[in-house]
Amino acid sequence: MRNQPKSQLAAPDKKELILNAAIPVFGKSGFKKTSIEDLADAADISKQGLYLHFSSKEEIFQAAMQKYLEDGLNLVQQELDKPDTALFQQLMGAMDGKRVVWAVLMGGCQSYVST
Repeated sequence: MRNQPKSQLAAPDKKELILNAAIPVFGKSGFKKTSIEDLADAADISKQGLYLHFSSKEEIFQAAMQKYLEDGLNLVQQELDKPDTALFQQLMGAMDGKRVVWAVLMGGCQSYVST
């Protein structure tokens, strides 16, 4: 399957692209220091294009953090569901896979809370 140009992605795919691009931006700069322009640049779309899918930076942040947590929990569940793996190894794999996730999330949440 060929990759579609970003301008031709369906709305749900475009939202996914925006959220995937937003997560590291919020993780690096925090909520307060991240601008709509930063998010648009990271997703390689215009600010107007961003506003077609989200009404505000707050909405993007909330959706991005929800996606991030859901993705992280899915990865943890995959580790815990591995057959023929000792519980200790499953737990270590689950924690190791999400170590960076929790650090970024806590930094993003702290920035959001302190606004």
